[in-house]
Amino acid sequence: MGTSRQYVRAGSVVAAAALVVGGVVPVSASDAVIGQRAVASVDASVPSDAQLASATPLELLKAVIRCEDVGADQQYCLHIGFMSPRQTPEQVDAMLRKASTGPDSDDGVATLLGVAHRVATRPYDQRAVDEKAEIAAAVKQANGVAKTTRHVMSAATSSSMPTRLVLPMGLPEQDTNWYCGPASVAAVAYGHSTTVDQSTWAFRLGTTQDGGTDVSQMPAVLNYYTSRGDSTPYTDISTGASSANDYLAYVREAIYTNNHPAIQQVKLYKAFFPYVRVNHGGHFQPVNGYDTVARTVIFTEVYDEATYTSGGAHTGGPKELPVTLVFAANQASYNAMPGVFGRLVI
Repeated sequence: MGTSRQYVRAGSVVAAAALVVGGVVPVSASDAVIGQRAVASVDASVPSDAQLASATPLELLKAVIRCEDVGADQQYCLHIGFMSPRQTPEQVDAMLRKASTGPDSDDGVATLLGVAHRVATRPYDQRAVDEKAEIAAAVKQANGVAKTTRHVMSAATSSSMPTRLVLPMGLPEQDTNWYCGPASVAAVAYGHSTTVDQSTWAFRLGTTQDGGTDVSQMPAVLNYYTSRGDSTPYTDISTGASSANDYLAYVREAIYTNNHPAIQQVKLYKAFFPYVRVNHGGHFQPVNGYDTVARTVIFTEVYDEATYTSGGAHTGGPKELPVTLVFAANQASYNAMPGVFGRLVI
């Protein structure tokens, strides 16, 4: 597992380094200074191997999950992503305290504590390179295309954008009970990568049966191993304190502006997904469309309940549900278990 982790991170470093070169949108002097401070702060605060080895769960989380302003109006937390909305130090502290009491995974989804434990297994030099590349990529995205488009997408209406759009995407079912992450990445990557095997994606993501998939690995893997993020690189956004309107705007940003499918993190509960017979746990689903008139999210269900639950129906395949249900499922992922954060990869 250590070899797999470093291999993925080596790829993420290359991809992130490419992002830092040659921006296409001018950056203001103030934004540039904020970005430089963020990179310097992360670079100076990489915890030592000894510090992580002797840390309590809360100390470990505080050492690993560090938040920085990366632009005049955007905040990024290492190993989480962009925060929506910005979190105060007190809110971040409360989040990490909650995460410190939890398990390492929720079915196929790694919790923040699980992510911190994985990060702690890598040596200092590797972590220093990885985290500097991660924050540099976040600064680039905050002050580049992502900054301008996100403000547009958050507007109530935009006559230049289609009200409904569905992108082509693969339709796999997950190969194992804990492969929702690899299956979702395989769906997004279909036609944009030579790799279709879910076990290969699992290796690149560092997915394990006990630890699940770390959502913060998905952007780097998609950017490095597929052509999906060539025009606008993937990133991940915390949606834990946003709204259904914001959620639909983020999905539309991924599909229309970034021209690639998204991946959503949810709780697979029958209250939100009426096609399942019983409640399941943390889950990933690839998203390839939206409808702003019907206010729906279009996605593929990679979990076949008939395969993994006795008496369940065939649940896999294309789905379209109201954004209120999908957002509620995403919020359930944020609220139900310590440190399982509701996020979107866009």
